[in-house]
Amino acid sequence: MRFRGAVPLGLVMTTTVLMSVGDAGARKPAKTPSPRETRNPQELQIVDCLLPGQIRQLGSHETYVSRRRPVRTSALDCEIRGGEYTAYDRADYQTALKVWLETAEAGDAKAQYYVGEIYEKGLGTAPDYAQAAAWYRKAADQGLAQAEINLGFLCEKGLGVPRDEKQALEWYRKATGLSGAIMLDGEAEAIRRQLAEAHASIEAERAATAALEQELRDARKKLETAQAAGERSAGEAAALKRRTGELEGKLRAERKQIARLDESVKRYDIAGPTIEIIDTSAVRGATPPPTDAAGEVVGRVEAPAGLAELTVDGERQAVEETGFFRFHARARRITLVAVDLQGKRGELVRDLDAKAAAKAPPPGRAGKAGHYHALVIGNSDYAEMPRLETAVSDATAIQETLERRYGFEVTLLKDAKYLDVLSALSTLRKELDDKDNLVIYFAGHGEVDSSTGLGYWLPVDARKESRTNWISSREIGLQLELLPARHVLVIADSCYSGALTRSALAHVEAGSVKDKARWMAELGTKRSRTALTSGGLAPVFDAGAGGHSIFARSLLDALSRPAGPVETYSLWSSVKARVMYETRSLRVQEVPEYAPIQYAGHEGGEFFFVPVEG
Repeated sequence: MRFRGAVPLGLVMTTTVLMSVGDAGARKPAKTPSPRETRNPQELQIVDCLLPGQIRQLGSHETYVSRRRPVRTSALDCEIRGGEYTAYDRADYQTALKVWLETAEAGDAKAQYYVGEIYEKGLGTAPDYAQAAAWYRKAADQGLAQAEINLGFLCEKGLGVPRDEKQALEWYRKATGLSGAIMLDGEAEAIRRQLAEAHASIEAERAATAALEQELRDARKKLETAQAAGERSAGEAAALKRRTGELEGKLRAERKQIARLDESVKRYDIAGPTIEIIDTSAVRGATPPPTDAAGEVVGRVEAPAGLAELTVDGERQAVEETGFFRFHARARRITLVAVDLQGKRGELVRDLDAKAAAKAPPPGRAGKAGHYHALVIGNSDYAEMPRLETAVSDATAIQETLERRYGFEVTLLKDAKYLDVLSALSTLRKELDDKDNLVIYFAGHGEVDSSTGLGYWLPVDARKESRTNWISSREIGLQLELLPARHVLVIADSCYSGALTRSALAHVEAGSVKDKARWMAELGTKRSRTALTSGGLAPVFDAGAGGHSIFARSLLDALSRPAGPVETYSLWSSVKARVMYETRSLRVQEVPEYAPIQYAGHEGGEFFFVPVEG
């Protein structure tokens, strides 16, 4: 069994780029890349370009040259238009600022955002987060969603500004245009502790209340008995009345305390629990058991606020610390309910009869989801790196699933070189528009620089001792930012694949918005640049069941199940449960992640997978 990225500072990434489809229901063969327009890959890199000023006419007698204009474009386009640029692998803080600062100072929001990004990146010097926050704030005050997202991230992490998670939430919510539950990495554990303490206090208060209620009932009974029998003196009767009054007062106080604790819990508006049933036959590559045989069911529950209880058909279940649970099904149709420490509920109704599930009516597209296209890259045969056993088979299987089940038009690249990848991305910039949905799937070797945290994709012509043909996560972000597609999703099955993302993700629960269709429409209008990765900064396995990596097999299984539109956040939850289940037996911690891509222009949107009819 081989780890992907089994080279120094190993990084392997799996990514899929999805392109436009006219007739989503018609399956088309995978496209092959068009002939290259250039043989110099450096010409396809993204640069900050300073174009010459325009010659303008003022009246009939005077002409003048306008101020030079900054633009982010390819090096080739900059050259053709007579512009000036410095390649990003040689760019520094001063040369980058030279392009954008004058326009930013003149009040252009996009230029202000880029200046903030330059200060945050550092580019050859230490990042200046205070300056980054100041420039992001200028752009955010003009309503630029990209700046709102980045400013929220700095507030969340306390970079350049005081750490303020409430302010971070406000910026994230402003960017998305929705006010539902948003999960922040930094506050999650603290909130779980506070909720657990509040929950314990509530339980203690309820126990005390129950004891007081019992004591009050006993006191009232004694008083009634004494009064009826006439056996007590007036003083004894008065004492019993006083005691009854005291108990009633304590009981009112206890109930008020419980109400206050309940209110304190309600202020934590974070995502509710989710439940996943894991098809163990799928992750192991085994033959499914007979559909009429009641057997053991395995699942995983995730409750960001902390789990209070999980029930199956009303019966409470034991749950492991990792969220896994197992039980023997007593019926073919089961109902699972999870309740978290906020009191939020998550419910899953599952039909365990495969034949019944197969008879469900085929789903259709919900509304106008836009066009879907895909670029799928699988690299196995490297010139100077170990061969990867499953990369090409993973990519081919992903291609087939996207075409057949989701109607993607797919361009498939096998054993792609550096120029092949950049050429494909350049073609996408020309062919896509703002109605398109793009997913990028790359399977191959990669690297990460431990000193900078910068990740790299390695094409098959990558060399161990030279980074000339390595594609950095920064370059990927620049390429994705310039793609006109509204929604772009990168799926990365790799060692250290978390180097592509930043940790903050604004996620709004579907259940927190009354009309889910409106919620989907809202997120559908926002640009998204996100990545679903097989892990953070840790090795992952290249080989798994059925000739696929563990992550790829789990992804294929999760993509085969939705009966209607599914957002990537839910897909991630399903994939994560499957991957964590299979890697438990290997004693390896591989936890898939989902987050925005660094410096790629994310505006808080979401990518939706929509199954086709038939």
